Amino acid sequence: MFGCFCFLGLMWLRALPGYRRIFNSSVSPIDFVLNNIRTNLTIILPWLILSFFLDLLNILPLSGMENRVGAPWGELLFFLFFLVLLALLFPPVIRRLWGCTPMESGPLRHGVEQFCRSQNFSSEILYWPLFEGKMITAGVMGIVPKFRYLLLTPALLFALDQEELEAVLAHEIGHVKKYHLILYLLLFLGFSLLAEAMSEPLHLLLLNNDWFYHLLIRSQISGDKLLTFFEAAIVFLIMLLYFRFLLGYFIRNFERQADLYVFKAQKTAFPLIRSFEKIAAMSGNIRHKKNWHHFGIGERIAFLEKCENNPRNIRLHDWKVSCSLAVYFFLISAGSWSLHQLDTEKLYDSSQAHYVKAVLEEKLQQEPENSRWLKLFGDLMLKNGDESAALQAYEKALRSLPVSSELANNMAWLLLTAKNRSLRDPVRALGLARSAARFSEQGYVLDTLATALWANEKVREAVAAEKKSS
Repeated sequence: MFGCFCFLGLMWLRALPGYRRIFNSSVSPIDFVLNNIRTNLTIILPWLILSFFLDLLNILPLSGMENRVGAPWGELLFFLFFLVLLALLFPPVIRRLWGCTPMESGPLRHGVEQFCRSQNFSSEILYWPLFEGKMITAGVMGIVPKFRYLLLTPALLFALDQEELEAVLAHEIGHVKKYHLILYLLLFLGFSLLAEAMSEPLHLLLLNNDWFYHLLIRSQISGDKLLTFFEAAIVFLIMLLYFRFLLGYFIRNFERQADLYVFKAQKTAFPLIRSFEKIAAMSGNIRHKKNWHHFGIGERIAFLEKCENNPRNIRLHDWKVSCSLAVYFFLISAGSWSLHQLDTEKLYDSSQAHYVKAVLEEKLQQEPENSRWLKLFGDLMLKNGDESAALQAYEKALRSLPVSSELANNMAWLLLTAKNRSLRDPVRALGLARSAARFSEQGYVLDTLATALWANEKVREAVAAEKKSS
């Protein structure tokens, strides 16, 4: 963690000259780095707090607490509780980290409050000193009105007139009215639910892949460490895809839905369009610049104009968002339920077979003529239902020394009972069974001999061998 912060610190220092030119700033390197740390700390601080309390609960001497928290459902419930608590209480922490201050009384605050009251919306109104207050933006955070904050940067207040400012306020109020803040929590929870549901299947998926065991054997790395590394890498990749594409899709459409709230608040989108044009021009002509979480300003303006000409598009977009959410919640629920219904015991048994196979293949690469490894590999293939591979292994083992009675017996049994009838050879099986019986007179060997004799129509000898085996 410390190394990451040091690396980020170097990146921020490298960006400082460009920042000074763009914003005509004389901020010191230390203040610039500290400002960036305070801004980005809000992203990782919740997870640090969550990890701290999870570890604390695991080490506290509370009866059964470690088992409850360690269980998948326990972690999920704890995460849900933490997420709700975070949504309620974290906004005041962010406010102090970012150095936000209340807007002073006066005509500006009075105008903002009056507009908020007209929309039946209440929150604390704060100056947001993002990049020394020179970033032209606004935001809203907090679900509960008592801990809800409307954030406005000084640059935004300076750039917009009253009507344009009210349009931006309508956008932020739209996020609250459309329950976007709650939906974001549910989208985060959805990923946690998916991650919890796929943890055991992912574990077993890795354990059922031959390449994992070959890598394990050749790398000489601890199995637990290698497994943890691949699980973490796969979950991280899924997380990137989830947040980049799925969450990004919802964020973009929530932003568009918040834009459309201006039609309810002001009956027209032209003030918001003017504010967008100003923001695009004053931010470095970014009108056509897109990113993963917002449509480009040009796209947002075009859609507002489209809705201005045909208000039916507003209802269609709301319907699109509602349907997308319904499909999302159905897929997450169905996917989680399906993953929990997997036959994990069968997968665990299969994983053991994959491990044995990988070990035997590695041994055969080192000692390709060793009859012991060939015989064990043939037994494993026979158990897995691959009769052709089993027969090939037995054939090769027979050409190697020493030949055991068990090898001869197992091959004879395969030649007698193979499901693939083209592999059957009763005559050869009898020879192998007789050879095995010369070395050993155990019951299962004599039973194979009796079966071979019967298959070759030697009924009396078969009955005698069967009696001798019992």
